Amino acid sequence: MAAEYYHASRKPLEIGTALECRFRSQEFDYLYLAVYSALKDGLATLKALMLDDYLRRRGKGSTLAMPLREIIFEGEREANFPHLPSRWGSIFLCKTLHDIQRFASLVEDRPHIYACTLDGEELFSGDISHLTSRQPLAPIDKQLDELRNLAKRYWNGDLDDNPLIEVLARPGTVTIAAPASV
Repeated sequence: MAAEYYHASRKPLEIGTALECRFRSQEFDYLYLAVYSALKDGLATLKALMLDDYLRRRGKGSTLAMPLREIIFEGEREANFPHLPSRWGSIFLCKTLHDIQRFASLVEDRPHIYACTLDGEELFSGDISHLTSRQPLAPIDKQLDELRNLAKRYWNGDLDDNPLIEVLARPGTVTIAAPASV
């Protein structure tokens, strides 16, 4: 029997659609490469890249913050939790309507919320409260240290004071059942 979950999407989806991973889009690959290259070059290069991105967006956040976070989280997973699934190849779900509404309120451009069925097993569930930096204006080396610590807590299954649990699922095992009643 399929279990019910919830998913937030950037665009409208049709009932019966099986979700596929769109995390590694062409745009994300470009951003990932820019951040990864800067990170390998050193902190000064990464700091300059992040500052340039922030200033170009006139202080309205960063298009590079998510790729940086995901690079750090994937590195932590590969190094210390290789038995767990990569976020890069997963579908993101929540078990409750309340949690998906909280998630949608925290991220940009996810106005469409759907009830879904999962035909298969959960790959991992973790507290996505650990995905958000508490020190976004700290020096870059402090931000990286914080991100590594948050990644360790996420993959270890630690819960924050007000946890927001996400479930990672395999592409093709999640089907849109209906628009969620909000």
